[in-house]
Order: sequence, then structure tokens, then C-alpha cells
Amino acid sequence: RSPILSARRCGPAPAGGVGFDIATRDIASGGGAARAGSDYASASRTGVLIAAGQSSASFEVKILGDATAEPDELFQVLVSNV
Repeated sequence: RSPILSARRCGPAPAGGVGFDIATRDIASGGGAARAGSDYASASRTGVLIAAGQSSASFEVKILGDATAEPDELFQVLVSNV
């Protein structure tokens, strides 16, 4: 199952919308750290847009299943160029 993540802003976006970039990345090593390529598919998108009058934009991060039983793992989603 792949989660659908949302980037939200307070209030609706102005005319022309609000653009930004997103990228996933591994968290610092240690317990609970997911790894791109084995736990999730690395994602990078430029020009994601919260349309005028809207307050969020959604994107999917593909989770890669494996047969190994593991505790929950974490990764980061970075938002830039807002």
C-alpha cells in the first residue's frame, strides 16, 4: 500500500496558485530508518501546484513490500522552493 501525502497551507492559495518542489530522503541512520530502493521508491517532483482557491496538493510515495517482518520505519519528505 502506498500512502497519499498532502501538503497543506493555511487558507486558499492566491490567483496563480502556490508552486513548490518535493523530494523524499532517508532519515539519519539508526533504528526505524527506511531506505530508498528497498523500503520505498525515492520520489522527486518539481512544480507541484496548490491551485488558486485550494489549500492542498497531494502526492504518492510508493512503499516497496518485502517478506521481512520489520517494525515501522520512517523517511522524510522535503518541501522546497515555496
